[in-house]
Parts: sequence; structure tokens; C-alpha cells
Amino acid sequence: MKGMATTGGRLAFCTMLGVGMLLSGCVSSYQFFQYNRDMDSDEMKQHISSLEQATAADNSDKASSSTYLALALLYAHRDNPQPDYDRALQMLERSISLDPNVARNNNVQSFRSLLGEIKSSKEECLALKDGYNQLTEKYAGLQRNSDLLKENVIDLTLNNKQLAKEKELLVGKNQELQDIIEQLKLLDIRLEEKRKNF
Repeated sequence: MKGMATTGGRLAFCTMLGVGMLLSGCVSSYQFFQYNRDMDSDEMKQHISSLEQATAADNSDKASSSTYLALALLYAHRDNPQPDYDRALQMLERSISLDPNVARNNNVQSFRSLLGEIKSSKEECLALKDGYNQLTEKYAGLQRNSDLLKENVIDLTLNNKQLAKEKELLVGKNQELQDIIEQLKLLDIRLEEKRKNF
């Protein structure tokens, strides 16, 4: 759990740092929109929707590169109610593939690095969560086995008590039989003595 908290902290830190970087240099270098202003969720959706449509219709590689970079910035924007950092990284990589000069910008390099770090942190979080879930399932299985063992111990204890009672009864009956045998032996001896006397 400590590892998950640390990874979550790293993810939050990277997000905050990335947004701060975006608002400082990246946007001023590529003047697509005034990203340093606040946007409501509707406006954010409209920008993303129009840019997504532009990437489908735009045939100019240079213009498309700028459009993809703008999309990357919007997907990671601080006002985006549902930021998609994986999508932002995809858009950024697409922008760079169309115009390699984009990657020479220091701010873009930092943005790219931060998005990569966020992606790695998310993957680490998912791996830790998966490991935690597996441990939880394993613990639940062990708990079930422990409960079954407890029930078996209770059953065995009851059986042992029952056997102990039956043993006592058998010992008592055996003693009774021994007494009867002894009495029969004595009776037989007396009868033999009487027969000899006659």
C-alpha cells in the first residue's frame, strides 16, 4: 500500500508539473489557443472535438502537426475534467512524427518526458493494484482454508469425545464380562469339587 501511495504521489506531482510547464512555455512557443486562461468543461470538449475533426480532414502535414500538438496540450490541460494522458502522449508522438522539428523544443521535450513518466506511473499503479488484488484473493483463499480447518478441528474434537465415551462404556462392559468369567470359573471349580466328593 505504501508503494501505491508513493506512485500515486508521483503521478499527481508529474501532472501538476506538466500542467505548469504547459502554461508557461509550450503554449507560447506554439500559439494555438490561449491555454493560460481557464476553460470550462464544455469549451474544453468543443476545442477537442473541433481539433479531432481537423486531424481527420487536414491534409497539410505541418498544420496537422500543430493540430496534434494542440490536442496533446488539451488532453493534458489542467481544466480538462477527464484528462487523458495516454491520448495526449499519442497526439504528441503523432505531432513529432509529422514534424520532427517539434521535438527540438525544450518545452516539448519536457512535456514528452512528463507524459512518459505519467504513463509509467499509471502502469506501475495498475501492476501494484493487480498484485494487491492477487494477494487479497490469496488471503481470502487462505482464510477459507483456515475456516475449514477450524471446522474440521471442531468435528474431530467432538468425534474424539464420542469415542472417549464409547471407550469408557466398552471398558465397563469388558470389566463386567471379566467379572462374569471369574464367577463362572469359581462356579466351575465348586461343581468340580462337589462331583469329586460324590
